[in-house]
Amino acid sequence: MATLKTKPYPTSGMPSSEGPFAFNIRMQKNAGLFPKELASVFVQKIAMTVLMKLVEKTPVDTGRARGNWQVTLNQPAEGYDESEIDKNGGNTFTKGSMVIDDAPEYPIIWITNNVPYIQRLEEGHSGQASTGMMQNTINEMNGMGVDLSSAGNRA
Repeated sequence: MATLKTKPYPTSGMPSSEGPFAFNIRMQKNAGLFPKELASVFVQKIAMTVLMKLVEKTPVDTGRARGNWQVTLNQPAEGYDESEIDKNGGNTFTKGSMVIDDAPEYPIIWITNNVPYIQRLEEGHSGQASTGMMQNTINEMNGMGVDLSSAGNRA
């Protein structure tokens, strides 16, 4: 991995009663509805779907924002890689999928993007994603019966 620039992710707009762990907590609760051997698969499939939707919805100019979706376990990524360019999103999804595939049972899976302008993209400052990426993904997952209605949106 190339050197990451340290850039704290903005926390404004984050729900006060529920933080970024909300997605994982709800997934843990929902995963309990399945036999133990299927619970981790459930969490992984949901995380893969969320990652795919975020990558696909990210507007593309240079490919830097799309290429900087980072999947980590237990804590969010703290920087971004200025040289990470991925216009079609394939490499970003592949790298994130490998982290998700290797996750232990009931992990805290973080999907983070720390490019300095991600907040503006989420607020719709691009004609390609005039209604953002994260909130649309949350709404779509809710429509699929996965409760992400108050998942921590740090964008």
